[in-house]
Amino acid sequence: MAVAAIAAITWLLAACSSSTSIPVPTSTPVAASTPVPTPTTGPDLPAVLRQHFDAVNRDDVPVILSTFTDDATLVRGGCAPQAPCVGKAAIQLQIQRGLVQQARYMVLSITVSGDTASGRAELRNVNTINAGLERVVENFTAAFRGDKISRLIHELDVSDAQSAVFANFRRVAGIWAIQNDAVQLGAVPAAMAAVTDDIVLQGFGICFEAPCVGKAAVQKEIEREVADHLQHSTNLGPLRVTGDTLTSRFEARSDSIKAAGVERILVSATTVIKGDKIASIRWVLDNSDAQTAAYLKTQ
Repeated sequence: MAVAAIAAITWLLAACSSSTSIPVPTSTPVAASTPVPTPTTGPDLPAVLRQHFDAVNRDDVPVILSTFTDDATLVRGGCAPQAPCVGKAAIQLQIQRGLVQQARYMVLSITVSGDTASGRAELRNVNTINAGLERVVENFTAAFRGDKISRLIHELDVSDAQSAVFANFRRVAGIWAIQNDAVQLGAVPAAMAAVTDDIVLQGFGICFEAPCVGKAAVQKEIEREVADHLQHSTNLGPLRVTGDTLTSRFEARSDSIKAAGVERILVSATTVIKGDKIASIRWVLDNSDAQTAAYLKTQ
């Protein structure tokens, strides 16, 4: 399940991406009104952190990696607290996967205590835009070994209103992505583990005319989708989250769709979360699209 979850988060980051371009700050200055203590001896830890964030803003992977020790630990994004990225190879993979998010940081403050530096930063990326937010605020803590970061932890500051909204966006979208990715990977047990016992699925396959209700009925449709090689391709718009409800729009391809004489269909989907699982999924096929309309005539 952990493997599926990690794969899901990775898929989600790519799925949430758009053509939106996040402006690159010319620098990540610390606010002039905020004192920036620096050690009287030893490395300039704030300078290393500013170098790190400036490199993130430029998508400069080699420089980002140069700020870490070889055995560093990163807790951020796909490197979740329960599965942090350990070592430069794992960190590099996560950074490269995360480039689609176009993360841009503005450091607000840095303070130093011994070999640890902590601070706050505003974050803007594709996902914050998709969530309808101007920016979010992160708290970060960096432990150093010499002039290299040995452990870096990012946490959303949920005392900030926009950050609290984004935390909910990530929670709902993450649950959705776990189940969605599991289906496309053919991992039926993982897909079913992500839904409630009274799950309702409607609008497609054997659940097209009448909803499938309960795990037993829904599993039959999931198994059919896996056998049909169902794939969701390019997201046609940002994910939208309101409370526990997520809406998405995408292209779907499968063997049966191709057999109907079309390459893909267009789908708008509404997913409702209950607790940490999916309670309902409703697909609506766009009959204003020529290929989708042709497919619907075969159903």
